[in-house]
Amino acid sequence: MVWAKFKNTRYWPAKAIATQKHKTVVFYFGKRIFGVVDSANCLMYSQHNPNRVDRKDLAWMYGFVEADDYICRLIEAHGCFRYAGPNRRFDAASIREHRREVFPDAFAFRFRAIAAVARGPVANARMLAANQERSASQSRNLAGDEDAQSMDTDEEVDVVTVDPPAPPACQLSPPEDPMSKAKHQMALEQLRIDHEQELARAKKMVWCSFCEEPAVMICCWSFFYCSEE
Repeated sequence: MVWAKFKNTRYWPAKAIATQKHKTVVFYFGKRIFGVVDSANCLMYSQHNPNRVDRKDLAWMYGFVEADDYICRLIEAHGCFRYAGPNRRFDAASIREHRREVFPDAFAFRFRAIAAVARGPVANARMLAANQERSASQSRNLAGDEDAQSMDTDEEVDVVTVDPPAPPACQLSPPEDPMSKAKHQMALEQLRIDHEQELARAKKMVWCSFCEEPAVMICCWSFFYCSEE
């Protein structure tokens, strides 16, 4: 959401669609047209009217109604919408920082979602097995060091070797009962299928044309974007 000059006359509520160098493609609310303006003629959207002369015509009022309706839909989609300060310049090179300021909850949720996908059940099982193997190796090394120290001493000491504790049984350990073993194999197969589906879904994702993040929409100019602002 930006304030963009319309035909170099006055600022108009608009939506920034794409940026390239010093130009910004915007969609004017109320007018329902696209335009290419200099990024220097764009301001971050605020509740302050940047125009010196406030001329209220029908198209102007309709543009405000459309802008407010669009902000309400953004709040429903991202959880919140932060207005910028008065007369704050729109920096096309800092578009990602602007998005984080306007939609802080959306970026926090996206980070948690990506972390949850990366730490799925298969990844957690592999991490548990690696931790158990590392703990057993450390226990064996510690026992070897104690044996070497006892051999260096003059007095005889009875060395008692303590075997490392057995790793805890995994939740999906194969039981002896044939019926339970079949259920165990079905559970493992379901985990494998879920993991493969997650990988296939990630490969089919379309990435944003600008910030290289997962895209959620495509505009009429065949540009992909990670959000609808």
